Amino acid sequence: MDCFKCKKNIAERDVIKCTGCNMYMHYKCADLSETEFKKILPMNKIKWKCPPCKNKRLAGTLGGTVSPKFKDCTTTSILNVDTDALTEYMDAKLDSLRQQWQEDLNSAIQKVSKTFAQDINRLEKRVDSWEERIKELEQNFTASHSPDVTPMQENNELRADLENLRAKFDDLDQASRSCNVELQNIPEKKAENLIHLSIEVGKLIGVDIKASDIRSVHRVSPKVPNDRPKNIVLQLTTRRLRDDMIAAARSRRTLTTTQLFGSANSAAATAQNTRFYINEHLTLKNKILFSNARQLAKSKGCILKNSCILLRKNDDSRVIHIRCTDDLSKI
Repeated sequence: MDCFKCKKNIAERDVIKCTGCNMYMHYKCADLSETEFKKILPMNKIKWKCPPCKNKRLAGTLGGTVSPKFKDCTTTSILNVDTDALTEYMDAKLDSLRQQWQEDLNSAIQKVSKTFAQDINRLEKRVDSWEERIKELEQNFTASHSPDVTPMQENNELRADLENLRAKFDDLDQASRSCNVELQNIPEKKAENLIHLSIEVGKLIGVDIKASDIRSVHRVSPKVPNDRPKNIVLQLTTRRLRDDMIAAARSRRTLTTTQLFGSANSAAATAQNTRFYINEHLTLKNKILFSNARQLAKSKGCILKNSCILLRKNDDSRVIHIRCTDDLSKI
């Protein structure tokens, strides 16, 4: 096709058509630079009008005359942008995006709702199973127990029975040590002969102990690690011999390792003349109870006799047998 203005052939990439006069022309013949031509959007290019057509339309709108100043302004409209078309185009794009966002949001909400519904159904099933299990347990409990006894009463009775069994077990455990004595704070040495050491302890306190009187003798590790030597547990054949040994030790309250080993003995140098003690062999529970009773009875009398903890305020007061921690709280 030929340009309406210069009458020369127009390449398709350079052509522009006026919608007012329907004439084709070069963009340069339409007073457009290459940059201005490329800036015109496709949707505006189909509505583009040449400057004369624009002037005619503007003149008709303004009553048939256009001032020279306004005419110059209209002819220098280089971008030729149709704002209505641009607004319509942008609204269409926004509507498309809004619809897409709405679809994505609805899809996400449906997915989350489906997941929530599955979780709720699963929890409801678990709750139903728990309710059935509780109901079954209640029926079994009702069938196997007297209706006059409540679960709380039965629980209290079971607790009382358990405490009684524990007390009996502690008594039996202590009774099994009725022939034992415990030697404390005697230094250890390699290859020591505990039987010979026990006989020497008997000689020191004036009790005749023979090897045949000893059932067993060994050192025991403390429950709580410390720097003191391990205690020696001496099991004798008779309780009478145990009582004689305890009574003789109580009458000699200043027993030292120097007296036991002798000043000429090489072990005396390592013993450093420390005191050692001969006591009844108590269970761990009774040891703790006896220690607490002694702390409580600093101004009172507290003695240990035949593994029984006895406490009294003065010589004329009644003797209290301490069997458990609750007995201490009553004093």
